[in-house]
Amino acid sequence: MSIYAKDNNPYYYYTIKLDGVRRTFSSKIPKKLKYKHKVIVKQQEHQARVDQRGSFEEHTYDDLLRRLEGRYGRSDKRNLRYFKRYFKQRALSSLREDELNGMVDRHAKTRNNATTNRVFTTLRAALRVAKKELGWLSYVPEIKKLKEAPRLGRVLSAEQELKLLIHAPPHLQIMIRFVLQTGFRAGMLVKLTWDMVDWERRLIRIPAKIMKNRYPREINLNNEALKILNEIPVGGIYPQIFKYQGRPISNPATTAWQRTRGQVGLSDFRFHDLRHTWATRLREQGVPDRIIVHLGGWCSSQMLNYYSRQSKVDVSNIEGYK
Repeated sequence: MSIYAKDNNPYYYYTIKLDGVRRTFSSKIPKKLKYKHKVIVKQQEHQARVDQRGSFEEHTYDDLLRRLEGRYGRSDKRNLRYFKRYFKQRALSSLREDELNGMVDRHAKTRNNATTNRVFTTLRAALRVAKKELGWLSYVPEIKKLKEAPRLGRVLSAEQELKLLIHAPPHLQIMIRFVLQTGFRAGMLVKLTWDMVDWERRLIRIPAKIMKNRYPREINLNNEALKILNEIPVGGIYPQIFKYQGRPISNPATTAWQRTRGQVGLSDFRFHDLRHTWATRLREQGVPDRIIVHLGGWCSSQMLNYYSRQSKVDVSNIEGYK
């Protein structure tokens, strides 16, 4: 059977035929009967991509870029273009682990390890597509991942929040306010559309395709979040909620954000730290973890434990700390 479910796994699986061999893939679609037709469509599209790969004996890095065009977002495209200067017209089969790992080390000399890992993760994913979906590689070179220094997310104080909102332009200000009330990730925030909002039930329906964990969710909105949505004009040719000059915002952490945080002395404060601030404030207010997990769109409390390191702990009743 080409579509099936596994025990102890939340997703459907499907198989495709590649060079006469059946290969199995996770659909990343929850195994519910109502979603099965989506799995069928995904399996058919995947098989079609494999069947159209052609009969070339050698494929170059440029061939791979052309085949993947349109599949990746802006940052991933930028990462893949970075390698074009090194791999232009190079056969994919000529890429070797020692060469790639040497590039990792050189890249990390001028960037932090986290940035280097993101860039090479995109390349690693593209090479896996070349092997598993396209059949252009017999193996994927092992590209090492550098150790990243753990970093605690920053948490805004009330004073810093006020300064940030004062200096932010209107379109950015309203997004900052909304994230501080909902904890939404930037990637999800910019994909929200008006048809997802259920005003009567006071919640927003998030489809699986824009959730990081690929689970559809219904997330409740508090009074302030609903008030913010009511301040945003509805209309225009684009369905997205957050727009600038009538056009959807693709990334809130661009020039306006960087300029604003610099003006208030928060140059190392990331847009994602707004989510840290939201979760930390709820914990400090005594909101139960299960509620924060639901509102934050997590599947379990495991990720929430990371945020607990940000919470204030009262040690005034312990000897030596008074």
